[in-house]
Amino acid sequence: MFSNCFEPAMFKSLVCLRKFQILTCSCLLSVLSVFSVAYADDTEIFFAQARDTPETFPNVLFILDDSLSMKHQNKIDNLRVAMNKIISDTSNINIGLMNFATPVKGDKSRSWSEGGKLLSDFTNINPEEHRQALRNAVDTLTRENLVLGTPLVAAHYEAAMAMTGGLKSLGSGSYTSPMVGQCQNNHIILLSDGAATFDFSQGIKDSTPITACESIERSVKGSGRTREAELCGIEFAKHLYDTDHKSTHGFPGKQNITTYTIGFDIRSDYLQDVAAAGGGKYYEASDSEDLYGVFKEILTSVADVGTTFLAPATAVSQQNRLATGRDLYFSLFKPKSTPAWEGNLKKYRLGYANGTFEIQDVNSNNVVDHSTGFFLETATSFWTAGKPDGGVVIDGGAASKMGDNALEGSKRRRVFTYLGDINKDGPESLYVEGNHSNEVHEKNRGIKNNHLGGAASNGIRDNLLRWIRGYDVKDEDGDGVTNDVRAYMGDPLHSTPAVVNYTDDRSTVFVGTNEGFLHAIDTKNGHERYSFMPKELLKNIRKLYIDDRTVKHPYGLDGDITVWHDDGNRNGIVDGKDKAYLYIGMRRGGRDYYAFDVTNPIRPLFLWQIEGGKSDFVRLGQTWSKPSKSKLNIDGENVDVLIFGGGYNPNQDSNKGYSRRTDNYGNAIYIVNALTGDLIWAAKHNEYKDLDYSVPSNVRVMDVDGNGLADRMYVGDMGGQLWRFDINQYSKGGRDMVEGGVLAELAGNNNADSRRFYNAPDVALINHQGHQFMSVSIGSGWRAHPLDETTNDKFFMVRDNNPFHKPDGYGKHHGSSWQPINIRDLINVTSRLKKSPADIPFGWYIDMEESGEKVLSKSITVNNQLLFTSYQPGSVTSVCEASVGSGSAYVVSVVNGDPVMNLSGGGRVDTPFTKQDRKKPLALPGIPPSPTAIISEAGGEGRLETGIMIGTESLEAVNFGQLTYRTYWLDQQRGPQTPAEIIAEN
Repeated sequence: MFSNCFEPAMFKSLVCLRKFQILTCSCLLSVLSVFSVAYADDTEIFFAQARDTPETFPNVLFILDDSLSMKHQNKIDNLRVAMNKIISDTSNINIGLMNFATPVKGDKSRSWSEGGKLLSDFTNINPEEHRQALRNAVDTLTRENLVLGTPLVAAHYEAAMAMTGGLKSLGSGSYTSPMVGQCQNNHIILLSDGAATFDFSQGIKDSTPITACESIERSVKGSGRTREAELCGIEFAKHLYDTDHKSTHGFPGKQNITTYTIGFDIRSDYLQDVAAAGGGKYYEASDSEDLYGVFKEILTSVADVGTTFLAPATAVSQQNRLATGRDLYFSLFKPKSTPAWEGNLKKYRLGYANGTFEIQDVNSNNVVDHSTGFFLETATSFWTAGKPDGGVVIDGGAASKMGDNALEGSKRRRVFTYLGDINKDGPESLYVEGNHSNEVHEKNRGIKNNHLGGAASNGIRDNLLRWIRGYDVKDEDGDGVTNDVRAYMGDPLHSTPAVVNYTDDRSTVFVGTNEGFLHAIDTKNGHERYSFMPKELLKNIRKLYIDDRTVKHPYGLDGDITVWHDDGNRNGIVDGKDKAYLYIGMRRGGRDYYAFDVTNPIRPLFLWQIEGGKSDFVRLGQTWSKPSKSKLNIDGENVDVLIFGGGYNPNQDSNKGYSRRTDNYGNAIYIVNALTGDLIWAAKHNEYKDLDYSVPSNVRVMDVDGNGLADRMYVGDMGGQLWRFDINQYSKGGRDMVEGGVLAELAGNNNADSRRFYNAPDVALINHQGHQFMSVSIGSGWRAHPLDETTNDKFFMVRDNNPFHKPDGYGKHHGSSWQPINIRDLINVTSRLKKSPADIPFGWYIDMEESGEKVLSKSITVNNQLLFTSYQPGSVTSVCEASVGSGSAYVVSVVNGDPVMNLSGGGRVDTPFTKQDRKKPLALPGIPPSPTAIISEAGGEGRLETGIMIGTESLEAVNFGQLTYRTYWLDQQRGPQTPAEIIAEN
């Protein structure tokens, strides 16, 4: 059935179902930033404009209070300083400036006229002469030129007319609207230091669909008078936000207007209500520095676009070991041009309807728009109270519970670090009642200023630590309180959630974020049980706190998680004498691995740390490789081990020349003791002369003979090489414990051939028409530059024709020597179908034919069918999104690359299939995840349903073969064994 399940104790047939304990999960939200940014990693797709799209910038109109009260305490001078600074620092935006004008007194029907007047019409800020013109306009705001009154509502209306091209006050013509592109965002920023004057409600009612305004009962400094001048202002802000103001211009989508408000040296409930109704945010500021910070935050966020990308993860059912469970966990994040990217973890459920799998919410409703792959706005995730959260990152999920500890309703988060000796013997408790020595806490005097990047004083130090552990020190919610909860979670950009099942149905889902935390979330209610931040990442707190714009996103615990459950009674639950361990790398966050004993669901133990660049791990690079848990017999003793690649070297980020680049670290393979982290074996450059390139991918570890001990490894590297290593079981250890070499070299030194392998090979035993071989399948693609269109990337299936025993050499036998299989030895089956296995002695490849098309995720093999995804830059579902690109799904025969089903659609039933039938476009834009094989009882009635999911999309009609077919494995030394016998032995 699943012919690629050769991981330790995972062998053929139903035993392979253990493989699907967790399926990949990530979600991306794209953003078009108003600031210029460039990234040397896969986040570059979020900041690239759609091809052939006219460049249009957001429109922002400032309404600046120049009433008489602004002369007090130099407020008007502070305003000028802040505006001139933000004008100098901002790019890629259209700015207009408006100040107050004294309304005509007397007739209320005319009192709105000239509530605001343009100081400067909308202008692209980029040219220096435009910046100077804006500065000149700002400099006219002096204490000598202030006006009577504060016509907030009238000025807001006049600003809307200027934005939409409406009539000017006093009937003197119409404004020219800056809303000229469907992709523009439009914003009004209303700043004031006082309460509204001059009633404008009748003008609003006469000129808009608003016919009724609720009375606003606000007293004026105890006088008892109601603030009639505020009438209709809140309703008008809501009208601007809810309305498509360009519906008659043929623009698709909704061109609305968002309102932000700023209380300058005042606290205003009215301005807060206006911002809430207008889809924006309310701020307070008291001086020029505060104002500049507020302006910067608003202008950083005005161009955010909510584009979502998803991939599911699921936990094993606790009731049925033969099927994946129904719980799905989605990690979400929203890229920004500042360091603090918002993230979340949300829970859904796997359902089955109309013969296919679907994702369901807490109300058992489908949550995905199948035409786009995005979450529906009506979706309500588990753990979410109140209104639906849809695909909005910050709504609902674990982030909304971040201040609510899972223990007895406590509001204090339990945030740990480790400052002790990493070379100690044995695990150490992170939590000791009344002792803060291992806590991220201001009372932990072991955390010094240098840990925090050089905090200037104890006051700053304490604020940083209070902020990172969840206090709203900066009053980000604008409620005037700084000791309440900051319900926030950083971005889980690449970290895949992992689940540990405990007793009493209280499982924990773990996920890492670039805020620097490993979060442990209670799967029942979404509360955080605890979190851990390595001391190496404490230095990032300061830059996250300041959150100033940057061209480089800071990384934290961004690596994948490995869970080892030493399950004595094999019930899938940590109970009795069971032990549970967790391992996580940093990916771009650093060169270390961390290990924990998580047997106790609320009291984790720090197990060990491997420091890359030091001692036995001097060649360990950025820890991208997910450790593979396995077992070896060394000198007669069974030893639990972790096996991982040497890591990523940022040297591979460089696109100078595009050609293949050798690395001075990362070019290694490691085997360590899973309980101590001690090095057992390493493949090093001085012992393997071709090990010139870093190895960021996972290592495919296999137990070929089914005895519970690892005996084979396959891995690719940044030089386009595929390696095979053979482990000598029952060895004495040392260098001779493992032998290996290059199985295939599939890249060259010129630009077009500089192919890279970031993912673990997909390995399967193939027995077809008398031909037995290991299929080693892998696709190439430059993960650090997904928009690259120079490399000719391909998908390869390399035949390892020595499937059972260690060969005399690696690759192909050439005369009296062995040489790596190269691309000339493989058959190009891109356009050649129906090739016989006899005509493909070393394997085949398929060209990625679209411009820039590449493979950025691993493949899987199901019933002799290869399934993989590709990414193509530049194609988007909407021109208003970043040029995030698009994905496709492939299903081909592992034997010869032929199509095995009609994926191209069009109502055809091809006999025979054409090459176009290999491929199907995916609805959801962005880099697609790997396909995930699903076997579940989601259909009910005890039936096992099968299917393939790619992100939120279900790939129908993939043949899984006979689920209940009895499969045997023949080992030449031990004879036939059933899957049950293999399970019993392991």
